[in-house]
Amino acid sequence: MDSALRRFKRQVLREGILQDAKRRVYYLKPSESKKLKSKRALIRAHRQRRFDAANG
Repeated sequence: MDSALRRFKRQVLREGILQDAKRRVYYLKPSESKKLKSKRALIRAHRQRRFDAANG
Protein backbone atom coordinates (compact mmCIF):
# COMPACT_ATOMS: atom_id res chain seq x y z
CA MET A 1 0.00 0.00 0.00
CA ASP A 2 2.76 2.42 0.89
CA SER A 3 4.63 1.79 -2.33
CA ALA A 4 1.46 2.35 -4.36
CA LEU A 5 0.90 5.67 -2.59
CA ARG A 6 4.51 6.71 -3.21
CA ARG A 7 4.21 5.81 -6.89
CA PHE A 8 0.96 7.78 -7.14
CA LYS A 9 2.46 10.84 -5.46
CA ARG A 10 5.53 10.67 -7.70
CA GLN A 11 3.40 10.38 -10.84
CA VAL A 12 1.15 13.29 -9.80
CA LEU A 13 4.19 15.42 -9.06
CA ARG A 14 5.87 14.51 -12.35
CA GLU A 15 2.78 15.30 -14.40
CA GLY A 16 2.19 18.61 -12.62
CA ILE A 17 -1.43 17.89 -11.77
CA LEU A 18 -1.38 19.70 -8.43
CA GLN A 19 0.40 22.73 -9.89
CA ASP A 20 -2.19 22.91 -12.64
CA ALA A 21 -5.04 22.70 -10.12
CA LYS A 22 -3.51 25.44 -7.96
CA ARG A 23 -3.07 27.65 -11.01
CA ARG A 24 -6.73 27.26 -11.94
CA VAL A 25 -8.09 28.21 -8.52
CA TYR A 26 -8.74 31.74 -9.73
CA TYR A 27 -8.54 33.51 -13.07
CA LEU A 28 -5.48 35.57 -13.94
CA LYS A 29 -5.81 38.25 -16.54
CA PRO A 30 -3.32 37.91 -19.40
CA SER A 31 -1.42 41.00 -18.25
CA GLU A 32 -1.12 39.60 -14.72
CA SER A 33 0.10 36.25 -16.00
CA LYS A 34 2.76 37.98 -18.13
CA LYS A 35 3.97 39.93 -15.09
CA LEU A 36 4.08 36.76 -13.02
CA LYS A 37 5.92 34.89 -15.76
CA SER A 38 8.60 37.60 -16.05
CA LYS A 39 8.95 37.79 -12.28
CA ARG A 40 9.48 34.02 -12.08
CA ALA A 41 12.03 34.23 -14.91
CA LEU A 42 13.99 36.88 -12.97
CA ILE A 43 14.01 34.75 -9.84
CA ARG A 44 15.14 31.72 -11.86
CA ALA A 45 17.92 33.76 -13.49
CA HIS A 46 19.14 35.05 -10.11
CA ARG A 47 19.23 31.53 -8.72
CA GLN A 48 21.11 30.29 -11.77
CA ARG A 49 23.68 33.08 -11.50
CA ARG A 50 24.16 32.38 -7.80
CA PHE A 51 24.57 28.65 -8.54
CA ASP A 52 27.05 29.34 -11.35
CA ALA A 53 29.07 31.70 -9.14
CA ALA A 54 29.26 29.11 -6.38
CA ASN A 55 30.30 26.29 -8.69
CA GLY A 56 32.44 27.96 -11.13
